[in-house]
Amino acid sequence: MKPNLLARAAQWQRQNNNIRDSINLSLRAGENESAADVASENMMDIALREGEIDQIQFWQGSFSAAVISGSPTIALGLAWAQIFSHDHRRASGLLADLRATELSGLDQQVRRQIECWCDLIEAIGEATGDNLSESRRQCEAWMKVYNEADLVSKGAVLTCLCFLAASEHRFGDLRTLSLETSSVNNIADHHYALGWLYGAMILAELSRGDMRAGAALLKKSAR
Repeated sequence: MKPNLLARAAQWQRQNNNIRDSINLSLRAGENESAADVASENMMDIALREGEIDQIQFWQGSFSAAVISGSPTIALGLAWAQIFSHDHRRASGLLADLRATELSGLDQQVRRQIECWCDLIEAIGEATGDNLSESRRQCEAWMKVYNEADLVSKGAVLTCLCFLAASEHRFGDLRTLSLETSSVNNIADHHYALGWLYGAMILAELSRGDMRAGAALLKKSAR
């Protein structure tokens, strides 16, 4: 397909809110700036709510260092993908560069959102790096500091706390947390976190030796 047709198709997909298809078509058309523009607006939803880790990793090579450094949300999405790909050094580098960037050109609400996401990725990153107690400390601190955060971000942190409770065999805490977490994730239509929440609940049942309950949850999660 010719580049101009690909670019038109990318625009059509964007208008119809098919964001991943729009970005991919723009990249195929050589319209990297257009792709980066769409990604900058939607990257954290693609990363947090949809959990498109492989897709984000694929895009990484298409965006220059200048584009990444100039778009906080693209850098954050890449950092999120890195922690779930167990490349914590790369994720930490992206976050450190972002924190060192002058964000004075952004309004206060946007700066607050960037700080919220940076702290969220660092907190959950500790869990993916098996630093469970530090992750728990940072997640609990995040809940206190960012009480007004969007439900997608809250769902991610609450799900991490459920995973930590299951891993540490704090089954009473898990029961309490899972009710709020399930509610938040369902309201936010948080696909990625819902999957991890089921994983935490299955882990807890297996840790308690209740294979039947674990199998029932596994069957339910596959629906």
